[in-house]
Amino acid sequence: MQADGYYAGPIDGILGSQTRRALAAFQADHGLAVTSAVDSLTLATLGLT
Repeated sequence: MQADGYYAGPIDGILGSQTRRALAAFQADHGLAVTSAVDSLTLATLGLT
């Protein structure tokens, strides 16, 4: 998500507010339900399954 411009902060392994905002933006841009959650459909869309 950082490489695609959704997240600009340090990668620290914490699911914090910046990460949740990045998830929401990614989900919205890809026509997914905007939940800010790391769910199976979001992971699949990210290519991580």
